[in-house]
Amino acid sequence: MRRLRRICFVLFFLFTLNLPLIHAQAPRFLVIHKAMPDESLVAGYAQPWIDAGCEVDYRRYHPYLTQSDVENYDALLLLGGTMPLVASARITRDDVELMKKFYAAGKGIVLAFPSSLDRRGSDDRWAMNQFLRELRLNIEISELHAHQPDMHYRSLMQAFGIVRRHGQWTHSRTDSIALGETMPLRILRGANVELVAESYPVASFKKGKVTYPGPFQLSAITGKSAPILLIPEKAFHAFGPVPERNAMPLFNNTLRQNTAEFVKAIAIRFVKILEGQKMMLTPVIASSALESRSDSELPVWPALQSVPTVDFLPVKIHTFSIDNQVNERDLQQSDSYLSDKVTSPVIKKFMHDGIKAVWGRLTDLQHDNRVIANAKSLHELDLLSTFFKNSGTNLFWSIATPQAFGDDPLYSPSEKDKIRMLWAELSTNLLQGNTIWFAGMDYRDFRQNPGRSVDFRNVTENIWSPLDRQFWQQGFWHPLTAVAKNASEYASLKGFVIDTDFYGRTSANAYTNALEYSDETAAFFRHSARGFVKDSLLQDYLLTPAPQRFAFLQDNGLLPLYNQILMEEVERFARRLRERVEAFVPDFCWGIFMRTLPNTWYEYGLLRGLSTPGKPVLLFTYEPLARKARYHLRKHNIYALHALAISSIQIKSSEWQEFYQFIRKEHAGFWLSSAESLLQEEGVRLNDKIVSRDEFAKLLMQNTKK
Repeated sequence: MRRLRRICFVLFFLFTLNLPLIHAQAPRFLVIHKAMPDESLVAGYAQPWIDAGCEVDYRRYHPYLTQSDVENYDALLLLGGTMPLVASARITRDDVELMKKFYAAGKGIVLAFPSSLDRRGSDDRWAMNQFLRELRLNIEISELHAHQPDMHYRSLMQAFGIVRRHGQWTHSRTDSIALGETMPLRILRGANVELVAESYPVASFKKGKVTYPGPFQLSAITGKSAPILLIPEKAFHAFGPVPERNAMPLFNNTLRQNTAEFVKAIAIRFVKILEGQKMMLTPVIASSALESRSDSELPVWPALQSVPTVDFLPVKIHTFSIDNQVNERDLQQSDSYLSDKVTSPVIKKFMHDGIKAVWGRLTDLQHDNRVIANAKSLHELDLLSTFFKNSGTNLFWSIATPQAFGDDPLYSPSEKDKIRMLWAELSTNLLQGNTIWFAGMDYRDFRQNPGRSVDFRNVTENIWSPLDRQFWQQGFWHPLTAVAKNASEYASLKGFVIDTDFYGRTSANAYTNALEYSDETAAFFRHSARGFVKDSLLQDYLLTPAPQRFAFLQDNGLLPLYNQILMEEVERFARRLRERVEAFVPDFCWGIFMRTLPNTWYEYGLLRGLSTPGKPVLLFTYEPLARKARYHLRKHNIYALHALAISSIQIKSSEWQEFYQFIRKEHAGFWLSSAESLLQEEGVRLNDKIVSRDEFAKLLMQNTKK
């Protein structure tokens, strides 16, 4: 009996000793991203916090703070609301007030601020600075650009001992250091900060008396009652898809690893502070270059429309944690599953050999009734065909104007004849090698037949609606079906590419990101949502002025349903388009170009309708890290092979082998983003030298063998 009592006592003691560990919970982070990207994009922002032992929640369709967030979360990660070509919701006065409550409750805040070179992120920087200013922390996010030098950089580097650096960064006494991208934070006198800096020995250059270093990250931890971390939003790009065109050459493994290690170390440090470890704050020394600024010099609160703060809306929460992270085995199983399902001979060959593509213009590119880029000459087609053959290029996708094969009155008979001649010449030339081609759309129609649309910034713009069925029929169904009927005339033509970029037209680009709340979409939503939503609420939405429709959907919890309904309608359209073409050419494939990974109801619907497990689409983007994202896309019934855009000038002649190793790991292949760069008389420009077209073809052939 005594022995049993001793055993029970020991077990009770051990249980009591470990009770704090049993009850200890991982810190809960909430990600607020004003651009509302898909969870596959947010995974990159969440990764360093997961590695630091946190659980991260994200609400895609509610990019605002609520009172319940203050009670339920230990820390907040707020990301500036910009993505390429997206004018997203911005930080509001309500957000700032709730952030102050977060701080007062001892909760941590991470402000991932936009680059000072991003003018569209200015409002968010101002709002973040307003928050810091009202807390009297004497630190702010700089609005300076790289051409505006500031002399206080050297003083800071000398004042703080907590600075980590990679490599050497030397400068003479007469040099000043440019700020902006180089130093995005302005530390004012009286601030208490724990400063962490990181620089990499790449791409430094000198202009006059100013030294411009390469990529540089600077972060600071400040705060009194709770930690506040200021960190560049771009620092998170090392962990996942980059929401910006060519934001960072992430196939440079050294740069990516250094950036990832830097951010992970900061995340671990921040979490330790959150759990009770003291901050190593250093008071900023008095210096002529570090004088405090008056209130009149600080950013003025912009005229933002305040969105009502409501309690939790019925929006799905996506949780990122160590337990639900995608591992290598999951990725391999998913890739193997897709490989077994593919039946298309063209796609099978791409999966075996890898995509080695080139993009270029075949036909005239016109805007406002004038040619802004000429069609290829027969001589240029001969040069390209020879390059494709010598370099191992297996796909050429181009602006080829298939709309001219329909009954569109915008194309004259002479222009149609010229386009048919170019198609026939290209197809004949490519038959001499192993290159096939996909015809891409010309968007002259889309620019000259505008409708009305509204974006998140409440600006009404001229643009056609994605639910304009008459336009879809004229712009897609009729011409592509006409091409499919006569596909035998162009033996090397094996598919179509739908290009979601509109070549710089702002209103059209706004459409591609589905910032569209026109009367047509409002009427369609009202009709389709009957039975799911009260008729009175739908009628109120229809009568709401277009600039207020986004806020109406947001405040009434209807935004997820709105996006779902519109996505399904686009998916139905895309599926019917695919079925019409396959009725004449069953083996025709589809390609989609978008700058980033799919993130809107239009993009998701288009990909879901055009892709099948047996015949995935080819997805052409600028995303350097896309493998995990492809795994998530398959969960949404999107089947795609991803090819990364590159420019010859990005890569040195000695780096192509390493680059292609990266491509084989992350992607199904790559595409050179300009055939025009192959036709220059001086040769092809690489990062370190200029080589002839034949030398470049040989370089690709030697270094891109599987």
